[in-house]
Amino acid sequence: LAGQDGPSVAIVDYIGNPNKDIKRQWIKVWDNYWWARGVADSVNYEADEVIDFQIGFGANPNHHCVLDSLNIRYPIPAYDDSLVNRYRDPGAGAFSYHTGREFFVDRDVKAGEELFLNYGHCQREGSSDSADWSTTIPMVEDYHMAAKILWDALTKPGAHPVPKNVNKYVTSLLHSSARDELMAVLKSGKVKSHRDFVPFVAKHLATNPRTPEWIKSNGMCLEHLLAGKSQIPQAGQGAIVQRKIQKGEIVVPVPLLQVVDKEALDMHDDDGNLEGSQLLVNYCFGHPESSMLLCPDTNALLINHCSDRKKECGSRGPNVGYRWSTGWEPSSETWLKMTIEEIAEERVRGVSMEIVALRDLEPGEEVFMDYGVEWEEAWEKHVANWKPPAKESGEFVSAKEANEQGNSLNLLVTGDLRKKPDHPYLFTGCQFWPTKHDTSKVYTSPSPAWWAMEDEKILSQFSSDGSWLKGNYTTHEDRSHWPCSVIREDEDGSYIVRIHQANWSDQQPWDKNNVPRFLTKYPREGIHYFVKPYEGDQYLPGVFRHPIGLRDEIFPAQWKNRKQAT
Repeated sequence: LAGQDGPSVAIVDYIGNPNKDIKRQWIKVWDNYWWARGVADSVNYEADEVIDFQIGFGANPNHHCVLDSLNIRYPIPAYDDSLVNRYRDPGAGAFSYHTGREFFVDRDVKAGEELFLNYGHCQREGSSDSADWSTTIPMVEDYHMAAKILWDALTKPGAHPVPKNVNKYVTSLLHSSARDELMAVLKSGKVKSHRDFVPFVAKHLATNPRTPEWIKSNGMCLEHLLAGKSQIPQAGQGAIVQRKIQKGEIVVPVPLLQVVDKEALDMHDDDGNLEGSQLLVNYCFGHPESSMLLCPDTNALLINHCSDRKKECGSRGPNVGYRWSTGWEPSSETWLKMTIEEIAEERVRGVSMEIVALRDLEPGEEVFMDYGVEWEEAWEKHVANWKPPAKESGEFVSAKEANEQGNSLNLLVTGDLRKKPDHPYLFTGCQFWPTKHDTSKVYTSPSPAWWAMEDEKILSQFSSDGSWLKGNYTTHEDRSHWPCSVIREDEDGSYIVRIHQANWSDQQPWDKNNVPRFLTKYPREGIHYFVKPYEGDQYLPGVFRHPIGLRDEIFPAQWKNRKQAT
């Protein structure tokens, strides 16, 4: 794509739902799609427990430990809380401020080759968090064993029986159908050892490459739409047309992930009291007489509301509509006949819709669809009853504005080694990885009077050189930003910072003994501003939450398991 793949949606504290059966039904499906690793720190800092739902390339590519070709970086801004004002706009907190990921290939990919992500499950032994599906596929060790066996068979004379101790995964890779292709690879001179042979074995024996012609006949376009600022006030990002689309053409396919009981998305306090709903609700389709929600995992999720009743998007009204998929989703027809109880037993998704152009669409045009009368009335009621939160003292500064300061920082810079900034909304994070220095003697014993020392002595005793921490936010590893205090900028443009304990890491000796951990010569690019946990607009009281309405005439009658209140 020529831009990010659409917003990522933070799902927070989901383990805390008191109804374990409802929670289990939801997680067993979604665990195959959301991200627990490779998550931006702006997402990680939303709450104590965070899972990241990334649409498009974040949800649809399959996993492969050898042939993975997709990599990610974070757009700038990665978090945009400047599109609405929490003290003025009823839409504050009603959409995700995370702008998602930019996906790119980190090796050459031929036309027709499948794009894979590496989910991180690549070792069978010693992995305590492997997903269920990881027990059914070959791992890196299996490809290496198969490559060694095939290498010996193809390059050394004589018989080479398969060793008796190989497992079923290696055996599954040792079929002879690709022998000619593999022999051609050997003759090409591209490989010098069985280790070089591994990706070729994986490609020829474990995948099913398609031709460009097959893709043109059977594939579906996922790049008609790009994320961009919506023309609808308080709507956040919208779906912008990237190339001309004709009337009646499918704008984007919409594979749907089911939440069988929408109460799974309820949020509770520590005492089990209902506090609200996950932001994800606003991105899902639902029906007032059904417990089930259906959530898009493509950038159809970007499409905002407009109706012929209100014409929020202009006199012509909405320009796309939705319908159930027309043949390309093999299981849709079956699923539309299933009961909710039957769907609840599934561990996979199986139903899809498609977004269709109601008229010709031009590049740069925003796409809109009708969310339904009930949604429209719920929004109008929210606007009529909305009250802004109590205003904090001082001028409100968004995280986006804070991160646009440039090289010289002034916000939350203490100027004092002993002082920690206290801001109602923001804090600073510094990229940091503990090293052996963090276990040195100065940090492993208490020093209660350190704050009474001269500044020069404090830095000489409790600091180290931080110039090696030269990361940036665009390519940062998840959970690499630790809370920090920015003390001052030095003449060379570097900073003195104090690192504070991160709640996701083992307690460091300096935190346990209440002594400071300073870094000098710290690079500006390692410092980033974040919103404090639970202080984002999405956690304000009374934020708007309502699913997109599915038209009654297309909604299966057997899914209506809850009568609408009269």
